Amino acid sequence: MSRGGPGPTVLCQLLPVCLVQVKDAGVVTEVELHPGAPIGKKHVWFDARTGLPLVMVSYDRRGDIFRSFEGAYSVYDDGKGRVMDGARPYWSWCLIHADNVQTGRMTRLEQLAGVPGHRMHVNDHNIYEKYLPVSALQSRGA
Repeated sequence: MSRGGPGPTVLCQLLPVCLVQVKDAGVVTEVELHPGAPIGKKHVWFDARTGLPLVMVSYDRRGDIFRSFEGAYSVYDDGKGRVMDGARPYWSWCLIHADNVQTGRMTRLEQLAGVPGHRMHVNDHNIYEKYLPVSALQSRGA
């Protein structure tokens, strides 16, 4: 299956090793929120080999599909450049497709090496102090 659009085409391989978890395993959840909350329950599928989530589907209170999230993971080495995590290439999520089935809109997220003024850090123990204390958030306009 491929998903294209402006920019590079993303290829997704369907994996034969996938578990559908059931309510007793705590992965299908019934949401008890205020009456205006849009989500009634969620189903999450995991890769049996890694334990990582592959797909999450949420349902509205009528039981119709509301949103679908699909993620992909990879080593950050494209043959021309690589991001290192110590002695090995960095391995992490690389993209997420967030599909609002009811509106027909899709949001695609990707992890970038950086944006102006900021570079991606891997296993950096100073990240918390730099970005998450209240003073750091306030200095960035939060």
